Amino acid sequence: MPIHESSLPNTLDSDKEKNSEAFGFSVLKACYERWKSGYGSESWVVKKQRFDYNRSFSVGKQPMSEYKDIIDTDGQLSVINLQYTPNPIAIPFLNRLKDRYMQRVEKISCVSIDPFTQSKKEKAKNEALFKMKHKEEIIALQQDAGFELEEFKDTDPEDEQELDIEFGFNYKEREEVVMENLINLVFYDNKWSKVIKDRVFDDLINCGYSVTKTYIDPNGRIKLKFVKPDNFITSYSEWNDMRDWEWQGEVDYMTITDIRLKYPGKFSEEQLFDLAKEHSGLFNNALWTYNWSYVWLNAVARPYDSYRVQVCNLTYKTLYNLNYEKKTDRFGKEILDPAKELKEGKEYEKSKPYYVSYTGAYIINTDKVLEWGLSKNMIKPEKNLTEILSPYTVYMYNNNQMVNTPLIETMIPSIKMMQLLNLKTQNIIATIAPDGSNIDFAGLSDIDLGSGIGVVSPLQLYGIYLQTGNMYYKGIGDNGEDRRQPPITPNNVNFSNKLQQLEQQWQSEYQKLVTIIGSNALDSGQINNQAVGKQVFQDARKQGESASNYIYNAYLNIMEPTAQKVQQLGWDILVYKKGGYEGYMAALGNDKVEYIRLESTDDFERAQFDVKIEAVLDDTAQAILKERINIALGNKEITLQDALQVEELSQTNVKYASYLLASRQKKREKQRIKEAQLNSQSNTEAAIAAAEAKSNGEMQVIQLKNDLEKERENERLEAMKTEEMTKYASIMKIELMKALFAQGKTMEQLPSMIFDGIGLIDKTNKQLLMEELAENEREAQQMAQQMAAEEEEAMMQQQQQGMEQEQMMQGEEQMNMGEEEMMQGEEEQMM
Repeated sequence: MPIHESSLPNTLDSDKEKNSEAFGFSVLKACYERWKSGYGSESWVVKKQRFDYNRSFSVGKQPMSEYKDIIDTDGQLSVINLQYTPNPIAIPFLNRLKDRYMQRVEKISCVSIDPFTQSKKEKAKNEALFKMKHKEEIIALQQDAGFELEEFKDTDPEDEQELDIEFGFNYKEREEVVMENLINLVFYDNKWSKVIKDRVFDDLINCGYSVTKTYIDPNGRIKLKFVKPDNFITSYSEWNDMRDWEWQGEVDYMTITDIRLKYPGKFSEEQLFDLAKEHSGLFNNALWTYNWSYVWLNAVARPYDSYRVQVCNLTYKTLYNLNYEKKTDRFGKEILDPAKELKEGKEYEKSKPYYVSYTGAYIINTDKVLEWGLSKNMIKPEKNLTEILSPYTVYMYNNNQMVNTPLIETMIPSIKMMQLLNLKTQNIIATIAPDGSNIDFAGLSDIDLGSGIGVVSPLQLYGIYLQTGNMYYKGIGDNGEDRRQPPITPNNVNFSNKLQQLEQQWQSEYQKLVTIIGSNALDSGQINNQAVGKQVFQDARKQGESASNYIYNAYLNIMEPTAQKVQQLGWDILVYKKGGYEGYMAALGNDKVEYIRLESTDDFERAQFDVKIEAVLDDTAQAILKERINIALGNKEITLQDALQVEELSQTNVKYASYLLASRQKKREKQRIKEAQLNSQSNTEAAIAAAEAKSNGEMQVIQLKNDLEKERENERLEAMKTEEMTKYASIMKIELMKALFAQGKTMEQLPSMIFDGIGLIDKTNKQLLMEELAENEREAQQMAQQMAAEEEEAMMQQQQQGMEQEQMMQGEEQMNMGEEEMMQGEEEQMM
């Protein structure tokens, strides 16, 4: 087929014709050339130059040659030697913008919308409603039965509002949980949030659109990658998401080694040699210096293996008919299964025309087709199986005939002006003359300072002026009549007005960028008033973000379709094991995957999913809700577990998170009232028990006191007896000594037994003895008086106790008599 042919073949050709490589080459070449021409608006060459130019400004590497032509004035040295290094003006603006969006967290939500799963959800909700309304009866039955019928948890809904929140946002069926986890796993495995997300924002800012590709690699993994907008091939569309695509693909580069490994046997080694030779000096390939050698047929390495060629990869959408044969599935249901090989003499049924995709690749500027055929892993929307989805996801905001204005292009005019103003400022500073003086040398001539110095030259007088500030000149001429002006006048060069004008113009351009990017003084950290409140800051930031939120919305319009395609490919892998990566089963749980396989049928209508990306956009509402959560936690109106659930829900829906918070506060209030009632009852019972215990305790204390009093009385009486006996013995000894002295006995003649117990040691000290005897006599008298007083007091106490007991007995008799009289009165009334 000739290389120059570029007309698209008829999409209504027969399936046999479409399967041919010649048909594929026509499609590949025609699609590539139509895209490269730009559909009459902007060719690929112009678009590539524009994108490169935009990127140079966004990274602060904009070309500076155009400024030399603007400010050059006849090659002045001061202009030629200016510092022409570009100022990175766009970098801080774009970094703030990207950082703002990179910090946002997007949550992938996968909800099943098919009737089968919806009926399971409705059944689970009805069971939860029954469990909520008949909680007490179920608990009573469990107590009677002795085993658990239902498990009740603290987080169970207690009213219909909580029930709606639970089943509207929190509850998920097993299929939904598995698919949601699979999508998150694929996004994590492909480093979406760390790599692809940042690249998507770069392309949206610099090129006006961004592209991702979703596919299954040879190892069965679902892969995500970004595609350079420069190399993205697509059919014409005026939709922002290009939903009416006919073909899409990308220009890529492959080495000779890659072609040999990916398409073994497709080309001979000599053809690969010629291919490398044709691309000598292109795509960073070295110049050709080799001749063909048969040694390279079986060589391990060849000098041209690293040569690169440009390849067009394409996904082509067209109508198709399938031949079906009747079979029976594992459930005994008769189905029509696509026939993989057509056998002669066998009847097949044909399906209605439906859309399929072909996958093709060819080496650009050659007639070599690398592959062509029906796509192996087509992405079919579950809601409409007759349609087909492109593996590429693209979004071009403000698409107008396949051209739009990227964000950076709205900034470039101001950046150029700011760069020019900076160079003008340098030019003024470089060409300005230093401050000097106007000097009239005639006025400085013939000046004689005296002191033998003589006449001083004008230069010497000027030196004196510079060193001392003193100016010596003749104010009157030699004729005595001419009045002379000071010969030296300072000449101050004033250029501040020019610089101020340039600075004002620079600030004006800066404010334009602030408006374009959606930033402001508060958002960029330029806060002059330190008393700015948190709410003012949040409102200012929200207002500023509104100017560039279309960039973030474009990103969401790329992420969500990408997640939907991941879900559809993942469902095929899990249900039908289409060469899928086994690690998915291990990560998601083999039991869960097997459950889905058993529940699935050959009809996809039993499992349809709606994948949404829920992003946090309302930072103000988030902050208000968080403050309410903190207050509720501080007042112990909710538990920590409640707070975590509310915060998790707030990441996707602030409104329903607020409902959940209010519901949990109400629930905890009911629990506190119930606990207070139980505590009150427990306190009453405890008070009664304490009163009874107190009464018993008081009786025991009284009894113990009586026992102690008796014991003390007995000890006192025993002590008194011992003391009396001691006193009596001492008195007997003293009286005996008195009687012996009366008979004329001396101290030496007294028997030694008399001194035992008296405490005398020195027998020669008679005075001490007499004093001791006198003291003993006085003590004996005092003790006798004390004993008499104590005996009298004890008798009075006994008499008083006897009278009190008698009065108590009389009181009891009177009470008994009163009760008998009352009983008699009641009996008489009854009679």
